[in-house]
Amino acid sequence: MGADDKRLVGFVPMDVWRKMLMVGHSLDLNKGGLYDSRSGAVNVWASPEDKPDGWGNVEILPGGLDYPRALVGTVSFERTEELKNDEWIESAKIFIEPSPSERWEADGISSRLEKAVLESEWNWLIEKTFQLMLLAVSEIEPPEGLFCRFCDAYVKVALLNDFIVHLQEEHNVVVKSVTLGEKTVIETETGTIEV
Repeated sequence: MGADDKRLVGFVPMDVWRKMLMVGHSLDLNKGGLYDSRSGAVNVWASPEDKPDGWGNVEILPGGLDYPRALVGTVSFERTEELKNDEWIESAKIFIEPSPSERWEADGISSRLEKAVLESEWNWLIEKTFQLMLLAVSEIEPPEGLFCRFCDAYVKVALLNDFIVHLQEEHNVVVKSVTLGEKTVIETETGTIEV
């Protein structure tokens, strides 16, 4: 394997990464799933029914596991921090790294030079990573309140009027009108705000 051993597939807030680990644990390979997140990363395993294209020669057996599985690769993260509005925001860079040794073995590949990763393996790992992300995000409670672009944060308010007061008092925004409908639009002297 060469310089393209690992690929960046996205950034997520740290709470989403933590939730991905929890969802990976609930879909553990020993519970019939395709994930193993016990190590702080997520190993992604193929099953006889769900595997990358090009794995036709691979006989996927249980080995020491409860279900027939073969390791395809790993989803890992790198923690990052960014200072935003005097607050440190943590996020996770999400990487995938294939390690299809069972396919290499099935295909009789032993030479390090021949050990290439198929594009279908990259694509399959990306698909499984995004499925895990979506499941994690769907389990996270939506933030309370309305998003204030001036604070770059959610403001907890009970009524729309409270949000307008927040805009006026905290940011000196002059509100000209409010249009209620499918989308609520607040017209200000400097532009519109959709909430």
